[in-house]
Parts: sequence; structure tokens; C-alpha cells
Amino acid sequence: MMNSTITRMMLLSVCSFLLLACQLTLLDPENASEPGAVSEVPDASAAALSQMEQALVQRSTDDLAAEIGVAADAITLTEIEAVDWPDASLGCPQPDMMYAQVITSGYRIVLEADGTTYDYHTDSNPDGQLVRCESEE
Repeated sequence: MMNSTITRMMLLSVCSFLLLACQLTLLDPENASEPGAVSEVPDASAAALSQMEQALVQRSTDDLAAEIGVAADAITLTEIEAVDWPDASLGCPQPDMMYAQVITSGYRIVLEADGTTYDYHTDSNPDGQLVRCESEE
């Protein structure tokens, strides 16, 4: 009976270890920044971003260029930060709107054009939500 208990405990320990190892291999450091990490990004180093971050920055840049009527190459990325938003509003709740109360992973992207900064909030899907927020300053 004692050997059976020890065998079960060892088997449980091995299974737990294997599950943990499987979870760690699912993390993809190439496609996401560490939550809470802030990257100051000079224009020349934008290529150092992951493919997902590049896609989100491009969408934000295109949106801003269309909105303020400037060429996309006149807009620079000044900051990108991985964020866990407290709900589906991505930190930019609109009046009279209801949002799912679920932590939503995404990014805060700060762009600059003609000396003015613009704050974009996204989820972590390159084709997902994109919201331009009024400056928090």
C-alpha cells in the first residue's frame, strides 16, 4: 500500500511538471512583449518590434494619418507598452456604453505628428479593436 501511494505521488508530480512545461512552450516571446513593459521606440528601431506590434503600429499610424490628413511617414512611434486593460473598453470607456468586465490584453501606442502626441489603445489581435483615446495629460 505504501509503494502504491508513493507511485501515485510520483506520477502526479511528473504529470504536473509536464503540464507546466507544455504551458511554458506555448508562450511565444517573438510575438508579444512582457505585460507592463514600456518600450521607447526611436523611428529607426521600429523594425525591432514583433510582427504583431508592427501590425498594430501600422494600423494606428494609418488611422491617424487618415484622421488628421497627413502622410503616414510624417507620423512617428514614440512609445509602445503591453497592457492588461481592466475591461473591454481598452481603457477608453465611452459614455452610455457597457463593456465586458474581462481583463483584455493589448497595447498602448503613442504616436507623434507635428509636435502633437496621440494615444491609441488596442487589444492583442492585429485585426482587433483599435481606439484613439484623448490624452491623459
